[in-house]
Amino acid sequence: DTASSSEGQKIYDQKCASCHGADLKGAVGPDLTKVGASLSKDDILDVLKNGKPGGMPANVVTGDDADKVADWLAAKK
Repeated sequence: DTASSSEGQKIYDQKCASCHGADLKGAVGPDLTKVGASLSKDDILDVLKNGKPGGMPANVVTGDDADKVADWLAAKK
């Protein structure tokens, strides 16, 4: 669904790009260009909710926004 996909990208641009880069190639945070090849949407939602040791804080994106971002990122293979 294109509308949801573009919403996921907009939210990423606002909340995630400062660490992961506007091009998803990483900066402070890791490269996400192919994150969907190794993590499922549920795995990505778990990271968004709980964070990850080493710098990814919990709850940067929450609720429906987290679902849209996870869906968009899961398609990155």
